[in-house]
Amino acid sequence: MPSRRRSGFSYRSRSGSRLTIILLATMAGFIALLVKLAGLQALSPDRFAEQAKDQRLAVQTLPAVRGAIVDRNGEPLVTTEWRKTIYTDPANVPRGKAPEIAAALSPLLGVGAAVLQAGLEADSNFRYLARKVDEATAAKVMALGYAGIYSLDESTRLKPADDLALSLLGSVDTENIGISGIELAYESMLGGTPGESLQDRSLGGDHAIPSGRQTVELATAGSTIMLTIDRNLQQVAERAVAEQIVALRAAGGTAVVMDRRSGEIVAMASVARDPKTGKTYNDSQNRAITTTFDPGSTMKVVTMSGAIESGLVDANTVRRVPAQVEFYGESFTDDSRGAEEDMTLTDILARSSNVGTIGVANDLGERRLSENIENFGFGVLTGVGLDREESGIVPPLSDWSGTSLPTMAIGQGLTATPLQVLAAYNTIANDGEYVSPTVVRSVLSPDRAQATRVVANHRSVVGPQTAEQVRSMLAAVVTRGTGRLAQVPGYDVAGKTGTSWKFRPGGGYGSAGDRDYVATFVGFAPAKDPIFSLIVVIDEPQSAFYSGGLAAAPVFSVIARQALLNYDVAPGAVGWTQPANGTNLRARPAEAAPLPDPFIVMALSATTTAARPAPAGAAGTGVATKSSSSPGSSGLPPPTSPSPGRP
Repeated sequence: MPSRRRSGFSYRSRSGSRLTIILLATMAGFIALLVKLAGLQALSPDRFAEQAKDQRLAVQTLPAVRGAIVDRNGEPLVTTEWRKTIYTDPANVPRGKAPEIAAALSPLLGVGAAVLQAGLEADSNFRYLARKVDEATAAKVMALGYAGIYSLDESTRLKPADDLALSLLGSVDTENIGISGIELAYESMLGGTPGESLQDRSLGGDHAIPSGRQTVELATAGSTIMLTIDRNLQQVAERAVAEQIVALRAAGGTAVVMDRRSGEIVAMASVARDPKTGKTYNDSQNRAITTTFDPGSTMKVVTMSGAIESGLVDANTVRRVPAQVEFYGESFTDDSRGAEEDMTLTDILARSSNVGTIGVANDLGERRLSENIENFGFGVLTGVGLDREESGIVPPLSDWSGTSLPTMAIGQGLTATPLQVLAAYNTIANDGEYVSPTVVRSVLSPDRAQATRVVANHRSVVGPQTAEQVRSMLAAVVTRGTGRLAQVPGYDVAGKTGTSWKFRPGGGYGSAGDRDYVATFVGFAPAKDPIFSLIVVIDEPQSAFYSGGLAAAPVFSVIARQALLNYDVAPGAVGWTQPANGTNLRARPAEAAPLPDPFIVMALSATTTAARPAPAGAAGTGVATKSSSSPGSSGLPPPTSPSPGRP
């Protein structure tokens, strides 16, 4: 019994201890909670209240309207339009209905049913089904009334002029961010500044809380970029290049028109041909700045300008020009001459004599020739401000070999872009002052109330007297030399032909009968007091008419004619007779003048008739030949740098 009493006492004691422990633990927890609450109230009374608010706060980004791109006359080239994007919240799609919904939406959205079904069944609360569809399509989708299918407004870029100036304008990605061309170069100005909407919503996010927060910070639209190009002249340039590419079965071509005083690019065309279909299209690659080539005989102007500026010669200096000239075991000849003769500097340039030009370069010397090439802007970017521009390759003087002077004097052994060559000729047109090219005229504020003009850089290269002499020499190239097909009826123009071999990716320039050519004509108009400069480059013409005088000069004539009309330049060349009606029409932006199609291909009808006499401009292609070449073929010493060419 006593033991049982002790046992019972002991039992009651253990039970009381457990109860006491539980009570003490409960009180301790309660006290800790009070301390925690007191601490929260004392240290950060508003923090958790704000967190609670933030959990019901809906934040929405308000996209900015992207700025427009217009031509120099304000005509739209790229604009922004609102479209509908169809999306889904898979959590709200009725179970098992995804296949049915996908099948119904597929023909409307032009998206495969399997792709749509995958989006409808995704483990997510948001999936795009189709982006930036038109209003009519979106209305048909929403009229089906399926749960979990929604639409939102998104902007998209439109090009009213279709693919006009495609490579210059560039493009944007699906988020309207520039990825090439002007769209990329001026992204920070075109893109604008997004806004933001803050709104308190219910726990499920279905509706706004009337008494909750609601603030809106409006987006700022992007600026408008006014380009320097003229939409009308751009169209003419693209058509003229495209027609010649088709006629010559060429790989592509480019044409650039530049205002000689301001450096503004008035037209910049890049055209390519599909070798399978033979059809041409506006290239997305800006050939004027991204492709490099051996400039060929167009470089002879740089050689002549340096010699005249140095006081060694002038336009009328007579030189005894041999039939060939030899440098370090390599012989250079002219295609059109076989005997020694006296020639003025003007004759040498007009007939594109390699031997005569090399003689002038030899008197000038390597150092001064190298400096002149650099001063005219070769080997460095033009500063036009577009992405993917190439600088070309000009070997430094320290890397020159024994044949570098003769080859570079006639445009081989170095590479340049079409825009670099044009800027060099524009220097001659602009009284010896180099003007950096520009494609943007001004940046307009979103309301177009303010404009920031873009001003080109200027620097002196040669004196005005030198430039004037070279202009007269280039005029002779057109009146009686290799550039006669560049003539524009009623106007005096000046320029130079260039025919160069194209460096092949595997190395070298090929061999006789198996070469790729680049045909160039570059010049300006009017000849005495130029207003604009213009270059035309035809890449790989597949025809007997592959020279600059035959392939590129006629296109120069067509584009120059339209440019002269655009600039309101009245005809005034010697021998010009005003038409009976006395009219001098100026083409307006929406009134592209018809192209004189026969003029472009006037020299092409003899393509398959070898016995027919060569048209004007055929003689003197300006491609240097080695004396070891077979009769009638062209040959050039290997380049002095390992990889001077680039496609």
